[in-house]
Amino acid sequence: MVHRSVPAASSELRTLITAIAIGLILGVTSVAEAQSTVTAVGRELRYRGERIALHGVGMADPLLARQNRPAADYAVLASQWRTNVVRLAIHPGTWKSVDKNYLVGRLREEVSAALANGQFVIITWHVIGWPDAYFENSANDPDFYDSDFQLAKDYWARIAAEFGSDGRVIFELWNEPVHANDADARLPRWFQIKPYYEELIAVVRQFSGNLVLATGNNYAFDLRGIADSPLADSNVAYTWHVYAFGAIDEQSLDIFLAGVGRVAPVLVTEWGFNFSDPAQWPGDARSFGPGFVGNFLRARQLHSAAWAWAPGWSPSMVAADFATPTSYGAFVKRFLTENEDVSARVRGRKQVRTTGGRFTVRGKAAAPLGLERVEFKVGKSKWRNARGTDRWRFAARLATGQNKILVRAIDIGGHRSKPLSLRITRTSR
Repeated sequence: MVHRSVPAASSELRTLITAIAIGLILGVTSVAEAQSTVTAVGRELRYRGERIALHGVGMADPLLARQNRPAADYAVLASQWRTNVVRLAIHPGTWKSVDKNYLVGRLREEVSAALANGQFVIITWHVIGWPDAYFENSANDPDFYDSDFQLAKDYWARIAAEFGSDGRVIFELWNEPVHANDADARLPRWFQIKPYYEELIAVVRQFSGNLVLATGNNYAFDLRGIADSPLADSNVAYTWHVYAFGAIDEQSLDIFLAGVGRVAPVLVTEWGFNFSDPAQWPGDARSFGPGFVGNFLRARQLHSAAWAWAPGWSPSMVAADFATPTSYGAFVKRFLTENEDVSARVRGRKQVRTTGGRFTVRGKAAAPLGLERVEFKVGKSKWRNARGTDRWRFAARLATGQNKILVRAIDIGGHRSKPLSLRITRTSR
């Protein structure tokens, strides 16, 4: 963006309840279909019953920033940047000035390209302002960030109807609430903005049970109040926008994150820095980047989409050729590619002797982006799925003599761990 420029149910049961609730909303008869929707379960996001972690980039407004850009950009992001989520921002000014059918068609091209490359998609209403009140001015288009609330409701009715049947699409309802008096950052305004979110959710729920995102005021930075009074909807998470304003101040950031990550998933749908523009973002890869990535995105298990993978949209991750990373982009790319490490380990010894014809193997696996499955193979047989992911097990059929078993974990982005090798020797007695 141009920024100011009864006992507790088990997690598995909660997942099933959420899936059934979504199915009831949509008239879905299959729980399996409902589980193909990204769902918020406690602090986690889940997809097809498995925990996922979303990390990627914001693409800016596709009608303004991606004219004549090929769909192959999404393949580059998936393969070279290792993103598993992209964020598409539609500005109110764009929605007002462009033919709606054309706009939806262009947006569908972008969404389809992202989904085809294994990425989840966040669509946002890229307003900066307060419903039916203050909104930021843009020199090029006075209605660019128009906060007219009926306009937002009309937008979400169309977008939810068009894209709400695919559970991989996530709806970010209001980009950045900004109250006219938000210069006084001591005033959290969650209880004032919350009723507007409830109205927008009601609009979306007429068409879709997809995950919706809400946030607090002061440019989506102040989340105070949310943890004490979250939205009642069964499939909602929260967004947080954090830009560099000098060196990382962990204590101050924690004040405004306000414990939301302990009660619900948090998606940092905008973050970034630009040391070449110290007047606006006085931070860089040393003073801000590692501290924010390490102490917040990783340590607090927050999801993220850095802003912006588009030349000219500050802070930008790529040069005008859409290929050369800026210094900020290079930092984000390192974070995303390092974030793909997948691991699997076995409980107990890796070399065992047994007289039985079946042997149960157990272990654990981990992946920052979220695990898709754990696989195993015995000898020259085909790879088969183990039961479970974070904690997995399988029973292998053994031939007499030495049996070589391989185990590997695969994350939601398709990255595979290095196979573990086990040797189980079956003896006659």
